[in-house]
Amino acid sequence: MISIRQNYEENISFLEKNLKSTEKKLEEVIKNSSKELGVKCVEIDKSLENQAGAFKIVKNLEEEILNLQKKTTRLEKTRLKLERNVKEKEEFLQNIKQKNVEYRDKVKEAIQLVSAALNEKDAALFREKEANGELCTYAI
Repeated sequence: MISIRQNYEENISFLEKNLKSTEKKLEEVIKNSSKELGVKCVEIDKSLENQAGAFKIVKNLEEEILNLQKKTTRLEKTRLKLERNVKEKEEFLQNIKQKNVEYRDKVKEAIQLVSAALNEKDAALFREKEANGELCTYAI
């Protein structure tokens, strides 16, 4: 019986040592896991901060893109308005040039008429003078 008892005691002692060893290993694993978990938590926090920063940057860039699109739209409308204005002014200028040519031609025609009328008047005065001169020569 003693040998069975001794055998049980040895087994119990072995199991106690094994249990203590396992407890130490378990404590070490828990300690290492806690450290790793702490490191992972810090990494996750940093990752979340980075993601939040990236999200802010993306949001700011989206706002800037929207503002630039609005500005581009306004500039395009202004460009189209200015092009229409330039086209209208060019048409107006062409009309003025055309009228200027017409008026110049009318002035030339009027000058020719006046010149012809003056020539006719001069000729009539000359004929009248000649006729008066002939009359004067007959009277003498």
